[in-house]
Amino acid sequence: PALPTDRPRGRRVAGRGAAEEVSWDAGRAGRLREWSGRQGVTLFATLLTAWQLVLRERSGQDEFLVGSTFGRRRAGTEHTVGFHVAVLPLKASLTGTTGLRDAVRATRDALFAADAHQHVDVDALLAALNPDRGHPRPLVTVSADLDGAPLSRLRLPGLTTEQIPGGTESAPLELALAALDTREGLRLRIRYDADLYEASTVRGLLADLDRVLEAMAGGRAETVADTRPAPREQATLRTLWSSVLGTDDLSDTADFFDLGGSSIAAIRLHNRVRDALGVEFSLADFFAEPTLGALGALVRTPAGDDDDTASDPAPVTDQQARMLAAQPALPRPQVYNVPTRIRLTGPVDTDALRTALTELVRRHHSLRTRYVQDGEGTWWQEVVDVAPPPLRIVDYSRLPAERAAQRSDQACRAAADEPFDLTLPTLPRLRLLRVAPDEWVLMFVVHHICTDGWSHGVLLAELAALYSAAASGTDPALPAPSAQPADHARRQLERRGGAERTRRAAHFVDHLSGVPTRLEVPTDRPRSGSLSGDGDTVRAHAPAELRGRVERFATAHRVTPFAVAAAALGVTVARLSGQRDLLVGVPYANRDGSDTETLVSLVSTNIPVRIRVGPEETCAELVARTGAETLAAMANVLPTAEVWQALREAGVREVPEVVSCLLVFQNTDDVEIEIPGLGVEVDDVAPPAARTELTFGLTPRRDPALGYRAYVEYSADLWDRKSAERILDSYLSVLDDLCDSPGLPVGELLAPHHLRRGTSA
Repeated sequence: PALPTDRPRGRRVAGRGAAEEVSWDAGRAGRLREWSGRQGVTLFATLLTAWQLVLRERSGQDEFLVGSTFGRRRAGTEHTVGFHVAVLPLKASLTGTTGLRDAVRATRDALFAADAHQHVDVDALLAALNPDRGHPRPLVTVSADLDGAPLSRLRLPGLTTEQIPGGTESAPLELALAALDTREGLRLRIRYDADLYEASTVRGLLADLDRVLEAMAGGRAETVADTRPAPREQATLRTLWSSVLGTDDLSDTADFFDLGGSSIAAIRLHNRVRDALGVEFSLADFFAEPTLGALGALVRTPAGDDDDTASDPAPVTDQQARMLAAQPALPRPQVYNVPTRIRLTGPVDTDALRTALTELVRRHHSLRTRYVQDGEGTWWQEVVDVAPPPLRIVDYSRLPAERAAQRSDQACRAAADEPFDLTLPTLPRLRLLRVAPDEWVLMFVVHHICTDGWSHGVLLAELAALYSAAASGTDPALPAPSAQPADHARRQLERRGGAERTRRAAHFVDHLSGVPTRLEVPTDRPRSGSLSGDGDTVRAHAPAELRGRVERFATAHRVTPFAVAAAALGVTVARLSGQRDLLVGVPYANRDGSDTETLVSLVSTNIPVRIRVGPEETCAELVARTGAETLAAMANVLPTAEVWQALREAGVREVPEVVSCLLVFQNTDDVEIEIPGLGVEVDDVAPPAARTELTFGLTPRRDPALGYRAYVEYSADLWDRKSAERILDSYLSVLDDLCDSPGLPVGELLAPHHLRRGTSA
């Protein structure tokens, strides 16, 4: 490579040399060996590739030659003394978009090919091809070698041996990297032509090499461009770390929190980096891997590409329009994040996982759509052809088990709580965290505008199918999605207006007139103005016995399990507050045709359902009436904004802006998935946020023997966690009592003696 030098090159290399070196301890070297093994290459192939990346960055060349030593594998030379080696040229051909796995495998193949042709006399070949070469620069000016048998292992009886520097260095080449692999770690040493380079320049090369190798071993780099060194930024970051932490003892792998950092200190560091370098970085990414080297990679990652190709603008759906209108006023927009944590046990093929995620984003436009507003305030959606979202891999497996689990959970919660900018492509936010040698956590976060409960089931099922196919080298044979969001939006426009919409609006005017807009459940703190969005979620396991009673009750009385759950919610609120007339928002799948079967988008809508609890009616009568009113609401579904507008136009005095209580009964296929060769467990990681005052949730598990997942999401402005746990316990208790006593007057369930402790966790 045509590397810049500190002094002009003479006609010939003089040979006056010097050397600089750095060392990696056994832990860092072990991570590099593991990374190499996962790519199917040797440690030397990885080292040589990293050296080529540094040379590419310094020279500005995508193609160049690097030499390496061959020759001791010939039969009969193993125990002879003599000069049996030759430096053979290896061609590097790299671009910024070259994948690292491709790069190291190309290096591996080049090494194998050179080894197979080591008998070729390269100098004689060049002389024959071009006999009048004059005095050009040598074909090879930079080399790399790995030695696993150092002279320091010499053992003499009765003597202690030690290898010491000879005091002088020769430099047959401009730069010669020698790596020494020992049980203690890895030593990287560069011999250099002192007539061309200053020691500080070579130390900079070693620093660049160190960073590139760390990026590879840490899984932070996927392409050649991801490893690009940036000494100025790194020096600035080191200074900022020192100022925030009050210590100068920093290495690229030092952990921010182990050095005394806290979440407040991390925010302070974030602000100082923004002020000093003019760049933003994700705190969620930083919490996932809080090291100086990882932060350097984060600040070098471009925020976006303005040259991304976008489709022509298309209309948005009614549901997307409502969410876009509400987004700017949300104090915590991350309440509409949809985070999913997938625990994987077994040998995860990270390349197959990347392939599967890339194909998933390609298939479903909602995962790479941005939303733009025109001069009249109308929202449009544009599908953008962008690079697939990066899959950041962070290895916690060398930490103690408890610490690894803690760090993994912290990283997942940080990712779940980071807001999306909907004017940028809504790519999934991905993390792959290794918490033990065969235990992984895949964090998959999308915005609610991209998905709903039904869509999420489609995404997870396809992810499992795509991964299995990529890992086995087979075709996933997935049919194309039945529709894309823009198709669905256009169909909505075609059906808008007309007598049918008027009839549906009339139903809600008749059904909802006079319903209280306020939830009266007692709070720990008074209601005052709008909610801040702060909240949390308490969860419980509703056992198979309870699920069985709910389903038997529903079958016996010809209603759905949802009707039983909704009636129980009405009784719960009446028991807790005395409020017997309740407005509940119910997410409805809203999939009215086969064309929406595998559509991934926000298709569901919240339908307002009125639950009136009459103490004299029996439990069975309450459930039947609640079920009938819910089915009527589903048959007349309208966008929520149109329902409220119809109420205003009808002269209804109190029209809710938001519904304070939601009931989510996720009766689509459970999110549990299966992947051959891996144990898989799916759960969500709720951000510390709440969309409304109270949201109750019941999800049937795929295996009926596992019962229901149950939860309450609550506003932290109003309730403490203990109170939310009691509310959830009360709900499950009422659900149990109601199913046990279909002929009992509802008023009996409101009596204090029916209160009993549940199973919240």
